[in-house]
Amino acid sequence: MSRMTLSRACYGSIYIPHDLHCSSQVVKVPAVSRIMLNMQFLAFAGLLASSLLAPISAAPLEAQVETRDFGGTHWVDTWTSMPQLTEPANLPNPPFNQTGSVFVNSTIRQTLHMSIGGPQIRIRISNVFGATQLNITSVTVALPFNNSAGQSIIETNTLQTVTFSGNNSIIIPDGSLAVSDPIHFPIKAQSELAVSIYLAGGQLGNSITSHPGSRTNSFYQFGNAVNAANLTDPSVQTVAHWYFLSAVEVWSPPQARGFAIVGDSITDGRGSTTNANNRWPDLVLARMQKNPATKDIGVLNQAAGGNRILADGLGPNANGRIDRDVLAQSGIKYSMIFEGVNDIGTAPSDAASQDFVYNQLIQAFEQIITRVHTFGIPIFGATITPFSGNVTIQAYSTPEREVTRQRVNQWIRTSGKFDAVLDFDKVVRSPTNQSMLATQFDSGDFLHPNPAGYQAIADSFDLNLFNRFAGGNLSGLHVVEKIHLTDYGSITKDTSTVRARAIRTKHRHSHQSLRTYYDIIMKSAIAAIPLFLVGSSMAAPLEKRACPNIHIFGARETTAPAGYGSAGTVVNLILNAHPGSTAEVINYPAAGGDSYASSVQAGVKAVTNQINSFAASCPNTQLVYVGYSQGAQIGDDALCGGGDPNQGISSTAATISSSVGSKIKAVIFMGDPRQIPGASYSVGTSKNPGIIQFDPRPSGFTCSAYASRIQAYCDAADPYCSNGNNAATHQGYGSEYGQAALKFVNSKLT
Repeated sequence: MSRMTLSRACYGSIYIPHDLHCSSQVVKVPAVSRIMLNMQFLAFAGLLASSLLAPISAAPLEAQVETRDFGGTHWVDTWTSMPQLTEPANLPNPPFNQTGSVFVNSTIRQTLHMSIGGPQIRIRISNVFGATQLNITSVTVALPFNNSAGQSIIETNTLQTVTFSGNNSIIIPDGSLAVSDPIHFPIKAQSELAVSIYLAGGQLGNSITSHPGSRTNSFYQFGNAVNAANLTDPSVQTVAHWYFLSAVEVWSPPQARGFAIVGDSITDGRGSTTNANNRWPDLVLARMQKNPATKDIGVLNQAAGGNRILADGLGPNANGRIDRDVLAQSGIKYSMIFEGVNDIGTAPSDAASQDFVYNQLIQAFEQIITRVHTFGIPIFGATITPFSGNVTIQAYSTPEREVTRQRVNQWIRTSGKFDAVLDFDKVVRSPTNQSMLATQFDSGDFLHPNPAGYQAIADSFDLNLFNRFAGGNLSGLHVVEKIHLTDYGSITKDTSTVRARAIRTKHRHSHQSLRTYYDIIMKSAIAAIPLFLVGSSMAAPLEKRACPNIHIFGARETTAPAGYGSAGTVVNLILNAHPGSTAEVINYPAAGGDSYASSVQAGVKAVTNQINSFAASCPNTQLVYVGYSQGAQIGDDALCGGGDPNQGISSTAATISSSVGSKIKAVIFMGDPRQIPGASYSVGTSKNPGIIQFDPRPSGFTCSAYASRIQAYCDAADPYCSNGNNAATHQGYGSEYGQAALKFVNSKLT
């Protein structure tokens, strides 16, 4: 019989419930079964397409796609730990691993720092990296003495037995996990929980699941001591690891939700104080608990030392574990990634290798963002913090790697792809050498912050982000997405309503959950839309989108990847300053070279069409335009007119009418090749017009209709908007003038 092999490379495509991983083994599916499976799911996809599309003109989208309902009390993660395959150095010490099995006749007691509270909890025990089944004999939970982290004494009057489907014991297959029954165990936010696990027979072999970077002491000893007030056997040992535990959930009110942070050792707390809970996510949690608007948000640390985005290292790569560690967790409504330093630092330092890593990181970030957005979850990005210093202490420290770090950070700051950017680099870098950590924040290895550095990072975290994305929906998502169907109009898709629920099911190595087929089904259904629309008179949007008070258009510079490009710095500043505002990318080629003229023509049309379309739909919304370089030029041509003959635009009329133009309250041009030095709205040191091939404005021309609403930034060293010779100047307007641009925009809005 012919067979199909499903390889381990499934992290990036399969939505994996909880903490399951792709096994190193392969799963062989008979061809007949595969055919039947495909036929069944294709048939279901067709049925789903019909059910989705048939009532499309009568019902809003949320009535047609099942959504995650957080309208009532629900389970939300209050603590997580990223599961990893235990390295030999982090296995339990002898004699707990000398019999061919690990933890034979052993009790493990571990304390965990809860983020939010509730009346009931559930715990998850993971055997995701185990090569053999994990036999759990008994488990208890209790409060540790004096609510202290990292100690073995418990309050015995709080002791409760944990059950699994009513049983005290459970056998967890290799590659799987167990979720306990609900435990009536009222617990408070920021309190400690002690979990004791007894394994009578231990686990066969040395492949076990743990998290080595607990920054909290755990204890193990021989014998069954899950009910003991303290672990006092002479065999007791102390380690700073967590074994087998991957999550604690809490039964929570409707407003509770989770915030998953994907990171490396900096988020995992290398350099923090053991048992002090002063990793930066812990310190952000402490701030959130003092704020009524954020006290119901669980902060979930899904980080691991040495973790990388592009390749497995200490644990699965971040690109591969997003599904497991974010999308499949309970109650997640916000997410964040703070990674990349280990990809840069472990790659060869030659220019070609570093350029390759840069391009791969950007692609990986975009993939992660797309996958998280598919589930209606906003994702925040953090800039990579410095690592330069004494190369004998910090091997990452080379000039070539620093260049890559700066390039990646520039993309994070300006691409507009993340829903918000947390600039941790600026928080902890040295004011005199931006490639190094500030001395007062350095733990001593030039890479990891110390507790003061972690506090500075936590203090810089903008808690208003949670309000802006209140409830975890994407109402604040920067890009208003549109599905363009040729000859069938334009269907606006409000991503805040397409929070399609991931269907979870039990599965083992094959991980053939219904989540695996969710994408297939939805893609099949969406692919059927054009067929359904043929001959249709449908013109109404799928859903009427609420109009914001402020809407921003952002246009990128030449050859920048699709998105906001360098305009994203100002776009994000405005969005952060005005919660509830929205923004969209001007969709045009942004091409250079021989295609520049056609790109400008297409850009002017895009500016005109998108502004006219939005103004017609939302006539009372205040509009803002932000254009960078060529993005400024196309906005200049559309708003100001005057012709652009070198780019094939002979008409001198503005393409935006005065009635629509009255809704545009502020315009920001940065590095505009058509800038007019000396104009009332010109800002910067330039005294000369843009270079001749970009056709500077005719003598005496100004954009009089918008003069009071424009700020055009250009400095003399810029070779594009002026006649300078420093290309870096052309790329630096966001950091140089971003705050000034925001102040100007704010002055024009009501």
